[in-house]
Amino acid sequence: SFLADTTDAPAKRLRAALGLPRRGDRVRVIVASGMSTLNRNRPANMEMLPWAAGVAYPSSRTVAIHLSHFSAEDVRTTLEHELAHIYTAEKTGLRRLPRWFNEGVAMLLADERVIEHLETVFRAAPAGGVPELDEISDGFPAEGAQVTRAYATAHAFLRWATSPHGGTLAVRRILELVGSGAAFERAF
Repeated sequence: SFLADTTDAPAKRLRAALGLPRRGDRVRVIVASGMSTLNRNRPANMEMLPWAAGVAYPSSRTVAIHLSHFSAEDVRTTLEHELAHIYTAEKTGLRRLPRWFNEGVAMLLADERVIEHLETVFRAAPAGGVPELDEISDGFPAEGAQVTRAYATAHAFLRWATSPHGGTLAVRRILELVGSGAAFERAF
């Protein structure tokens, strides 16, 4: 099936990149054609914002994606991004990470289009539109172009900061340190 083909290989690749065992606990994947179905199936006290293509709920090992307005490639990328959140949380033992780091890791591991994200950051920079990392540590903006800039900033900064140190290997080491109890600021 499309979903199994879309999930199995990326799950193995993501788990390997993070140094997790090849197989882990099952991840529940909810696929729906619209927001109303997703919101009925989401865990209590969790919200999926209308602009989001998908969301991960690491504590319940659940990923939810909606298919409206997305190509098959977008679904694959979104699913990999959300699985990366699940596996990042597994690697850290569900310890909290800054939102910019968590999103940057998911984008890096899902191999999202770097050029588009860098263009967003460069276009926003002259107007003072690039958010400070402190501004996007606890959460991202709720809507509009600010959301795009927050994701782009997280992705671009993480790629820039980790590439001299092995890229995903550096991310893996940071997550290992956090998982062993180190504060994120020290691990990073």
